[in-house]
Amino acid sequence: MGKENKKSKNLERLILRATEKIQNKNIHEQSYHEFEKEEIIEIRKAILEWYDENRRILPWRVHEINKKNQNSQRAYEVWISEVMLQQTQVATVVSYYKNWISKWPTVFDLAKANIEDVNKVWAGLGYYARANRLLQSSKLIVEKFNGEFPRDAKSLEKEIPGVGKYTAGAISSIAFGLPAEVVDGNVIRIISRLRGVGGDVKKSNVINYFWKLSKDLLDTKRPGHFNQALMDIGSSICTPKSYSCYECPIKNYCVAYAEKLANAKVSNLFNKRKRNENINSIHDIEECDICIPNINFYNEYDVSSYPIKVKKEAVKQEYYLVMLFEMTDINSSQFLISKRPNKGLLAGLWEFPNVLIKIKKPKTIKSKKKNDNDEDDILDIDMKTKHRTIESYLKKINLDFNNVIEQRYLGKTKHIFSHIHHYYYVEYIKLDKLEKKMKNFKDEEYIEAIQKIKKESIDNEDYEKPSKKIKTENTHINIKKENNMKKSITDLNIKWIQKNEISKSAIPTGMKRAFSLLK
Repeated sequence: MGKENKKSKNLERLILRATEKIQNKNIHEQSYHEFEKEEIIEIRKAILEWYDENRRILPWRVHEINKKNQNSQRAYEVWISEVMLQQTQVATVVSYYKNWISKWPTVFDLAKANIEDVNKVWAGLGYYARANRLLQSSKLIVEKFNGEFPRDAKSLEKEIPGVGKYTAGAISSIAFGLPAEVVDGNVIRIISRLRGVGGDVKKSNVINYFWKLSKDLLDTKRPGHFNQALMDIGSSICTPKSYSCYECPIKNYCVAYAEKLANAKVSNLFNKRKRNENINSIHDIEECDICIPNINFYNEYDVSSYPIKVKKEAVKQEYYLVMLFEMTDINSSQFLISKRPNKGLLAGLWEFPNVLIKIKKPKTIKSKKKNDNDEDDILDIDMKTKHRTIESYLKKINLDFNNVIEQRYLGKTKHIFSHIHHYYYVEYIKLDKLEKKMKNFKDEEYIEAIQKIKKESIDNEDYEKPSKKIKTENTHINIKKENNMKKSITDLNIKWIQKNEISKSAIPTGMKRAFSLLK
């Protein structure tokens, strides 16, 4: 049987099975998703042939064809690239990767670095805890393993902090050529379509099933190339929305593609009433426990139906008043920044002084569809709240509005994290020269004052009152929260930096965006 004829025969078989599933209102057995041995052989071959002709040229792949480079240096390069690629697009990562490798070409070089320098190079990539984990893990690799990475996926995941199952599989297969499957968003999308898996990808049994299918499919002779081929197909052909089935090397083995063709066929042969009646004739089917039951695909059967989209929970929203304090003289312009705690969101990064505030939302808001980058949904800050917050802030650093020579509201901006949205109201405050007035003011006192202000902003009349308070100098502080607060301020500090240093400093993207409003 010819090559193309074999492919078309397989597609016909899948269409027949898909037709039966559609007629039975989506009821099917788990075996519906399993690969046949002949399919696996053909899929592996098709994927690798496509990869050899179409693979992307990326800086972390330059040595992959040279088996002599299947060593710890190669593992280091793969490790850095894979961590950078988490939640970040390839196009963005390329320049960051080149800059990183130029600065720290080996794991030994990285192990000697400090967190300040690492954060500066990482600034803009987001998820800053990744950078810190890379630094700490590099020290461990040098100290415990003399710079040699463990080779197999299980050891990598067990021994190297921050290396999960996916990253371990990528390093082991790409750097050392060992058979290790990978599962990430790209792989889930490809396999869910390839096998028509309609499960909730947030559930552990579904994720485990994807790992099983990925292992079944893996080419053990060229595991690194095979895994990278899946990444390339997922980014260029089998994309979330703008997919291109006609260019796909494995479309004749794809259940989602077969279902799309089968649905068009069924729609022409049966009306909905007949299809619904077929459910009564089904007997002795052990229904698939991976897929979400009773999914209605009628008139919507499409490749993009996979993976199944489960309704997301509402994202938490927080509102901040960001204060750009500037001091200037004839020769320089300086801005005040403070360092975040060493744990938590944006750990160890620098930011402009800011206070969490509460926004009173109108009782009725006209509903409209919003884009994530649309800033029109940021509610206006109350002028009284803003003035009181700035006044308190100045007071706690031994200043008041008499020291302000210029003040203006710059606008509002929004920064999106995966689990939370931050809304920034940006106020510019220009101060007179303050060396004498702030000379004896210790950083620790300033930080404690900052924390008190943040607490005070929550305790004012616009907020819920704490149950127990003590009166201190011009502020109310909740005893329990204040004790917890003092535990975290020892790791913080503040400083003034030159305006031209801001773009190069380890300041989060959201804060840099807020600063960009100053023109």
